Formats: sequence, C-alpha cells, structure tokens
Amino acid sequence: MIKIAKFDEEDYETYKDFVNSIKSSLEPNGELYAFEYERVQGYVYRIHDSFDIFMYGEDGKIQYIPVAYDSENDIVLIETDGDPLYDKDGASLGYEDGSRQALFCIYMDEGSSVSYQQYNAETDEELILSYIYPLKHDGAQYLFWNDQKVPFMIMFRKDVKSRGLLGSMPKDSDYYIVNPNDSFCYPVKKFTDDGAEYSLKFWKYKSLADMLNFLHGEGFNTSVSEEMLNVYNFRFTKYDYLSFIKELIPAIEAESSYTFKLGDGDSDNSVN
Repeated sequence: MIKIAKFDEEDYETYKDFVNSIKSSLEPNGELYAFEYERVQGYVYRIHDSFDIFMYGEDGKIQYIPVAYDSENDIVLIETDGDPLYDKDGASLGYEDGSRQALFCIYMDEGSSVSYQQYNAETDEELILSYIYPLKHDGAQYLFWNDQKVPFMIMFRKDVKSRGLLGSMPKDSDYYIVNPNDSFCYPVKKFTDDGAEYSLKFWKYKSLADMLNFLHGEGFNTSVSEEMLNVYNFRFTKYDYLSFIKELIPAIEAESSYTFKLGDGDSDNSVN
C-alpha cells in the first residue's frame, strides 16, 4: 500500500534545497509529495499525467525516473525526446520529423541476435546493425551494452520509402555486409523466402572503422544509443511503476486521510 502526504510549510523548510532543485529543473506549478511504497521512500513531482519520481537507491543516491501514465491504454512510459512503442521482441522510438530508431531481438536455436535499426527521415536512409548476443530462449530480458561490440551484419539502404516500409523485409539494398571483419560489401540483388541473393559486384572497403565513420557521416549512431537501451529495458524494471502510478493517483486525491510523512520514522503508519 502506498503512503503519501502533500508537503506543508514545515516539510518545505526541512527539504527546501531539494524542492527548489526540482522546481528549478522541471516545469513549475507541479505538486510535490513524499511517499513510501513497498518499503521504498522517495518523492514524486506530479504535473497532470506526468510523474517525476525520486527514490533513494541502494547506494544512498537519489535516482530520478520520469514516467508518464497513459490511462487509456493502462501503461506507463519513460519520458524521452521520442515516442516509445513496445512489442514482444523489442521497442522503438519515433520522432516528430518522422525519424525512428528501434531495438529488437531475434531468438533462434542456432544463436540469438539483437538488431539496432535507425531511419533518417531527412535523407530517407536506413541503417541496421545486427549483433550476436546471448539471449534466454524462454523470453525477453534486459540488454547490457558497451561500445566494444562488433556487428556481424550491417544493412544500409537509401530511398527506403520507395523500397518497402520500415521494419519490413527490404526489396533490395545499396549494400549488405555479411561479415564486417572480411571488409567486403555484398550488394543485394534481391530477397527471396530463402534469404538474400547477392550481386557478384561486391567491393572491398578499407576497414570496419572506415565503414562506421562513413555511416556516422551519414548521421547514424554506430553503436546502440543509451536512450534506446533505456527505453527497451524500462518495461523489464523490477520496480512496478504501473502499480505505483495506479495507487498513487487515488492516494493523492485522498491524501488528507493519510498521516504518513517521510521522515516520521514510522514506516507502519496506517490510514486514519
């Protein structure tokens, strides 16, 4: 059960440095509450259906989690510059200009992989970087990353809109790299049900670093972005934000009936 109280003047004097730091960095005119939920203590700053949550982590430092509640679909979303969407294998972020990035997993008996897909709406170009990644065969999991991972496959396409919808099997490609370590680009002649049929006019490039520099120059990330990882991993968080928000809203509406205030030292306070 959530225990919550609206800040009063006495609370403000106690926590004014923290309160002022919140209000100086976030949209003003929100409402700040202290809470305890499942033995976790913290603060929440509410602006309409947006909830900026501050909790003490195991290291004693305050963790900041910006969460929005979509009551129509009964889901919580982490706040980002883009619009996040989820499916059973991955997540994607869409932006106002039509650009998109996505991260999704492919589970196979012979080995699993993670693909990072980016679409640049301004240039109508698409890049897909695919990585070998050890995944559980029984379902999705957190993904952890670093810049040292080397893609085993790179696909780059221009004029994407005229060649097939984003996320669908492309009809052809400017080049398709099966193994970046051999420094060869294999243009795709066509895709069939059995896979890709390559053109014989393959060409050699200097190095993988040289190829990634080229792709970076085209405006793409050449490793999985932290923003995309955060969005992908958010749905697997151990902390149940959806239940928290669904309890928080009626608790705020009935906050006058709660006696608990953070710092009372009595985590067993009950509703009057």
